[in-house]
Amino acid sequence: MNTNCDITYKKNLVITEILETEESSDAIISEITQNPQTTNIINQRQNELGHRLPLGSYLVLPVQRILRYHLLLKKLAAYTSCNETDQSVVVKAHDKMVLLAKIINETKNKYEKEGRVKDIRLMIQHLKDKTNVDLSNNCFELHAEGDLMIAGTKKKLHLIILNNMLLIVKEQKCGLLEYKAHILIKNINIIEQVKGNPLGFRLVSNAESKHSFTLQATFVEEKKFWVKMLNDIKKDTSELSSIGFGELMSKYFYIPRSI
Repeated sequence: MNTNCDITYKKNLVITEILETEESSDAIISEITQNPQTTNIINQRQNELGHRLPLGSYLVLPVQRILRYHLLLKKLAAYTSCNETDQSVVVKAHDKMVLLAKIINETKNKYEKEGRVKDIRLMIQHLKDKTNVDLSNNCFELHAEGDLMIAGTKKKLHLIILNNMLLIVKEQKCGLLEYKAHILIKNINIIEQVKGNPLGFRLVSNAESKHSFTLQATFVEEKKFWVKMLNDIKKDTSELSSIGFGELMSKYFYIPRSI
């Protein structure tokens, strides 16, 4: 069983490679299903096998099922006696499948964020074309995204934390995002405490005084998340600009002098 688990674990790491090419795979599936000849072949084969769902739904099943294996192994370990030699094998298998599930989820999140960043870059370019707003379009990493209330109102703003700026927009009913403001990360001033509002915090631009937003979270943990995320990205940006990339690398990594 242990050997089989090792083999399965190593082979299933290929699933992460599948996730990396998911976007191009979806495009290929879309192209295939639009071709009448291939569509007829696929439909004929699916009818023979008794498949009722679309082809894409079956192709994603391996990833979905792998994410549940650790639950089965956890139950199996609970019903295996501590005195049995198989329990250590089951526990080891469980730990490996938990690790695999983590790798798959992290890989999926990574590529979902990259896809979202592409959408945001297109939105920024559209805003630059349609307005006189000077927006830097060199964003390459999405750190956080979500809705927060404007304190004292029922209105919501949609916040997008990128590597270089905080983008503040409003989501319209049609799903499109309406630009409100942006603050470069290096210019953000975060005021964590708002008098009379334990769930509120303020964001002020050091460069543009008109850009001041008092926001309100729904619960304490949500406020802590946003404040910590903004403080962390601001600290990283300030550190990089003050000491330079080479010094920053040498601070966290060992670099031989000969290099």
